[in-house]
Amino acid sequence: MSLIAVIGDEDTVTGMLLAGVGHKNAAGQNYLVVNDKTTRAQIEEAFTNYTKKRPDVAIVLINQHVASSIRYLIDAHKETIPTVLEIPSKDRKSSLVPCFPQFHRVCLCEGYPPPHAVVLHFLPLPRSFAVVCS
Repeated sequence: MSLIAVIGDEDTVTGMLLAGVGHKNAAGQNYLVVNDKTTRAQIEEAFTNYTKKRPDVAIVLINQHVASSIRYLIDAHKETIPTVLEIPSKDRKSSLVPCFPQFHRVCLCEGYPPPHAVVLHFLPLPRSFAVVCS
């Protein structure tokens, strides 16, 4: 079974859990709620756990503002599986802007998407996209 892991603010994680993404087993849970008390070390540990130690995780969703705090880990992640997708947060106005290729590895830029890409549209801004290239 392949899982989706979520690292994000309370609203993002709660929405994903209500959609049925949440899972707990002997390996732990597949989500981390990030708030003012969450340390960067905890975010790093969760990201590393989901990308390196959990073969059952196929996708890691992470809020853009959280990803900014561990940008070096995200940029170092070169594997296709698990795929890391940065998603906006409703409470962070700075994350409701189109992504820029110089800051985000997974992004819509000039000449994209290629024909084999999956394009995810994040609302409410129709110009905010993420592209996953296979």
